[in-house]
Amino acid sequence: DNDTWGLGDWQLVDTSTVGMLSAARDAISREEPIVWVGWTPHWMNLELPMRYLSDSKNLFGEGNGASDVRTLMASDYAEANPNLVAFFDQFSFSAEEQSWMIKQYGQEEKPMEEVATTWIENHPDRVEAMMKGVTTREGEPAWEAVQKKFSL
Repeated sequence: DNDTWGLGDWQLVDTSTVGMLSAARDAISREEPIVWVGWTPHWMNLELPMRYLSDSKNLFGEGNGASDVRTLMASDYAEANPNLVAFFDQFSFSAEEQSWMIKQYGQEEKPMEEVATTWIENHPDRVEAMMKGVTTREGEPAWEAVQKKFSL
């Protein structure tokens, strides 16, 4: 309404995500300009040539609308399972990694286990960092068990 990005004469079309991305692909293939609502993580960031508009007026909120995903558990569960807490404290994926996983599973319809296995095999240093100080049920270092399971 306030022409923040100089798009006042553009038409907003209400559609589904599938419709939006179809329109974006179509416009891109014809080398026509198009603006659409993008977000991350999502496979569109890997497949479409896109650039996010700067949010100089903070319309999307702090950090350009960034958010965190947090793992919550009951305090008594956390106290009883410090090993699991250590793992979750070190567990993280970048938005780009999540976009890749979403593309593999959601777009290319690969089984989740295959996607996870591929990521683990391609990122042993990251997995090792996530396993630091974590043990198996038997009390052995978890990283050694992961190395054995995935032949790393």
